[in-house]
Amino acid sequence: MDVFRGIVILDMILIHFNTYFPATARKLLDYFDFAMDGFVFTAGLMIGAHYLDQFRAHPYSIAQRVWLRAAKLYSCYLLIVFTVIAPYYYFLLDYHDKAFLGIIEELILLKRQVGIAHILPTFIPLFLVAPLVLWLIVNGRVFWVVIPSFMLFVFGLRWPYLFSYTDNTIFPAILWQVYFCIGVVLGISGFAKIERMAKSPTCAVLVTSAFLLLAFFKFGTSHIPLLERLRTEFGLLRFQRFPLNVWGFMFGISLVLLVLLVVYRFFNVINASTAIRNLLERFGRHSLLVFVLHVYFVYTAMVIAKLTESALWPNAIFGACLLFLALITRKLEGRNPPKS
Repeated sequence: MDVFRGIVILDMILIHFNTYFPATARKLLDYFDFAMDGFVFTAGLMIGAHYLDQFRAHPYSIAQRVWLRAAKLYSCYLLIVFTVIAPYYYFLLDYHDKAFLGIIEELILLKRQVGIAHILPTFIPLFLVAPLVLWLIVNGRVFWVVIPSFMLFVFGLRWPYLFSYTDNTIFPAILWQVYFCIGVVLGISGFAKIERMAKSPTCAVLVTSAFLLLAFFKFGTSHIPLLERLRTEFGLLRFQRFPLNVWGFMFGISLVLLVLLVVYRFFNVINASTAIRNLLERFGRHSLLVFVLHVYFVYTAMVIAKLTESALWPNAIFGACLLFLALITRKLEGRNPPKS
């Protein structure tokens, strides 16, 4: 799971720097971006697999731990707002006085979303309701997790910003909670069963076939006249993530499950390259820290690109970002080795 989360956070870093990459690389990254899908899914997976048994024995203390996690995410968000977003708006975008104070107030109250900083608040409502989800599962009411999640998603398709009280959120919780709930339900089966499922030939065929079919439809709408006509004239095969729709979700979850399956089935291959495995594991174990630190590099690249109108220095910053994150996570684990 650490390797899987490491791949997800690495994908997110690549997506946030892809503006400065060659056009072909940028297009491939955009097509196969599954970072947010993977993070929301993994958050649910860890809640279901890691906290469920503990919740049975100590429901109140586990609920507090999950809510403290939400508070920690909000604290990290505020750190980014005050140390990254505020200087960027004040010095580079030249917002001052009431305009500047208004933006900061809206950011603190989660009324406004700006690039990259919008990601952390997406998880806050999911962690706030996680104890209720655990309580339902512990009391044998998985049905009351699955059905409301499905109904919220259906309502979200029609009214994606139903719970957005001001700015239209980039990742509306009413839609993206479906990844979280799938992760929770899958996670309650336990990591051992997930591994058996991932290594099952039947599961491999089903997941791979679903992904390839959806990928064919997604990319075929731009190259195959019949599929393009279905999209333009009949509204079919529209793959959206902003806001998420049915086709976008199906493609996203198939890609997430495919990557998870590949990690489990080919872990021996990954394990053969110690450096790559260690890097991915460290990124996965310290994903929140890696996310927060990479924001500083991304905004530094944005500032330099805006001032110089060149992609050379931003690409150098991308390399420096990966090197710094590799060194800092290695240093952390040198002091506090992970438990076996």
